[in-house]
Formats: sequence, structure tokens, C-alpha cells
Amino acid sequence: MLAARLNGEEPEGTHYHDASPIFSIRPRAGRQEELVLFTGQNHRTGEADEADRYEQLEQTVRQRFDVDTIEYRWSTQDFVSLDEMPFVGPVGPGADNVYAATGFGGWGMTNGIAAGRMLAEALPTRPRSWPPSTPPAQGTSLSSVLSHNAHAAKEFVADRIRRYGKATEIDLEPREGEIIRYEGEPVAAYRDEEGGLHANSAICTHMGCEVEWNASDETFD
Repeated sequence: MLAARLNGEEPEGTHYHDASPIFSIRPRAGRQEELVLFTGQNHRTGEADEADRYEQLEQTVRQRFDVDTIEYRWSTQDFVSLDEMPFVGPVGPGADNVYAATGFGGWGMTNGIAAGRMLAEALPTRPRSWPPSTPPAQGTSLSSVLSHNAHAAKEFVADRIRRYGKATEIDLEPREGEIIRYEGEPVAAYRDEEGGLHANSAICTHMGCEVEWNASDETFD
């Protein structure tokens, strides 16, 4: 996402182009600092050159608008279910008192409100006016399931192969990060603005896969 200051008037209304790559325009009219928000260049987390994505998004914006300055930029991570339908309801069998709302795919401002009403009406004391939530992966095609899981399996195996290697020296400038090898194990190393060195395991606690350094956002994804 980019927050830009334009020369001239802001565009009216919110606009969204849902073909790949997505592109949206969201004016902030009426605020003290009038900026226009532009989004686009969606990709899998940790698998793209963020700097290149920001550059492509900026080129798209400048092709269509008279841009004065780009004031801010940032990225977001949105969970999208395989069938692109949010999951709202009990987290699993037997979890009658634990509910979840997830898989909004970037549409949390609207779907979050709908999910809140559905969860409230799931209580036995509330009348039901919304249809019950559907189980996850409803209507998901087999090819979609196989494609995503094959990709995850490939990364799962590749990360473990990469873990074996010689130790490398840490040569980082301030605000730089890198995955290094120490005694055959990956370490996420980062040097802060004051020159302090921070080192932690590069293994994600979720599935044991390796994180990637995102130089544009200065994060390990």
C-alpha cells in the first residue's frame, strides 16, 4: 500500500480492480492531511521482492495520477481461505464455547461486522436472522487444495535441506537483516540503528519452516 499526496483534487469515491494484479484507490477526503491510499501487487507472504512490488505499484499510480510525493508505504498480510469464503463459527468439533472468525481475504471491515452478528446470534439466547456459518473449504476444488498443499510441502522440504551448511560471518549494516548458518542451523540476524546485533532462530514455530528477510519492510516474514 502507498499513501500519496496528489497535485490537484483527490479522486471521488473508492475504486477497486479485482483482476490480477489487484489495484484499489481510497481517498481520505476531509482529513487534516489529505492523502490517497493505493493498494496492489498481491503475492504470497515471503515469496516476492517487496522493493520490486512497491516500485510496480508506484509506476501504476504515476501512470494514472499527477503524484506530488509518496508519503508512506507498507504491506499487510491477509488470510484467504481456499474457497475464498470466511470461516465463522466454532473452531472445531467439541469446541462449543470457542468461536473464530477468519479468512476475510482483506475484506475485514465489512465481513468483520457480518461475522460479529453471526457469532452473537450463535448464542442460544439470541434470535437468528442470519444463515448459519458454513464449514471451511466448502466448494473448494481439489486442484486448488492440491496446488496449495504441494507448494507448502515443497517449501517444507526445501527449508530442511537448506539448514545444513557451514557457519557464515555476520556482516550487517544498521537496519539490515539476513539468514545465516551457525552450526548447521539457520539464525535470523538483524542489526538495529544503534549497531546492536539481534539473533534468533530463523525457524517459525508454526510448521518449522524458515523465515525470509524482507528488506523493504525490514521484517522477517
